[in-house]
Amino acid sequence: MTDVLDFLDLNFSRFAHDNLHMRGGSIADLLMVHPVFLEQLPEVVVPPQEIKQLAIKFRDLVNAAAKGGSDRIVERNQAREELIIALTIAGHYLEMVAVKRNDLTLLENSGFRMKSRYGARTISTDREPEHVPVITKVKRGKKSGSFVVQAKRHPGRVVYVLSVSTGDPVDESSYRELGHFLQCQNEFNGYEAATKLNLRLQYDINGNRSDWSAPVTYIVT
Repeated sequence: MTDVLDFLDLNFSRFAHDNLHMRGGSIADLLMVHPVFLEQLPEVVVPPQEIKQLAIKFRDLVNAAAKGGSDRIVERNQAREELIIALTIAGHYLEMVAVKRNDLTLLENSGFRMKSRYGARTISTDREPEHVPVITKVKRGKKSGSFVVQAKRHPGRVVYVLSVSTGDPVDESSYRELGHFLQCQNEFNGYEAATKLNLRLQYDINGNRSDWSAPVTYIVT
């Protein structure tokens, strides 16, 4: 039987304040357009729009606490806990829906980092993957503003992590994650024509990541 509630990395307490509010905001953005979270949600699950507001509130309180004051620090810590709880519940809910529907692809493009322990092949995780990640092809998708990214297939069961930049490809801060995927080929939509994208790839084995691939430039059509 499939291990329930053990597909996503939901250990948010390890993140520093700045990383947590950025990650929370990124997850919220992706969940806002995720099919599962477009449905009616149980009352216990915080909607993505509210998670986004929690991330913004936490960011503001982090900045305020940096100026000093015990009250601000208490408020920051409370906001941090609220954000972590909301993200954790959302992640567990997504896992439950994916298991119930027997569709693990629902875990993709959610912003949550996926574990890869549920593959048929056992992979050592005490070192980085030996295989070098490569984006082999980027082509136009089925409609205007869409594109398909083809990654070099890893021989084991890994998670494919894609990120994109519309700025300087050597500027790390310009990149944002497109998502975490179980398949090596994925389609993306909603981009304006003539937008120049810099795309790159990582392999993730149970949180043990390879280096980023060399960026590949693509102009949306």
